[in-house]
Amino acid sequence: MKNLSQERIGELMIVGETLTYSIFPVVIAHTTKIMPPILFAGASIILFIRNIFGGLILIAISLLFEKNTGPIQSIKTNLPLILLSGIIIYHFSKLMWYEGIKRIDVTKATSISLGASPILSIIFSIILLKEIPTIFQIIGFVLILIGIFTITFKNKNAFLNP
Repeated sequence: MKNLSQERIGELMIVGETLTYSIFPVVIAHTTKIMPPILFAGASIILFIRNIFGGLILIAISLLFEKNTGPIQSIKTNLPLILLSGIIIYHFSKLMWYEGIKRIDVTKATSISLGASPILSIIFSIILLKEIPTIFQIIGFVLILIGIFTITFKNKNAFLNP
């Protein structure tokens, strides 16, 4: 069982991530609008710069705190997963995100994204981990779906004729 203080620290970290995530789309929405209009050019530049700096910071943190295993051995062991996660999943999702917020309101994009995340987590945990959702998760699932549809389709005509 986890130490209660460790659990609280984890919760605070998630709240901090959520706050950061809420500010970031506004900055990116502005930045992508002033970048070149070529499809994916602006998003690719932002993504490249973000990943270079983020990667350097993560390497530094890893070298400071990961004493048990060398980073090179860890990379070799997990290379297929790193490539799948970093290149295909992360890069593709961020390109879609940056291009998407150029086209729709950033508050709408963030609401859809943040709302879809727990829904997809429940679906994938059922499929991949064989977990059974609680009644509260099912109720939350339904409420979030209703919220996403409400935000996405403001009136009946928008739903029937997008």
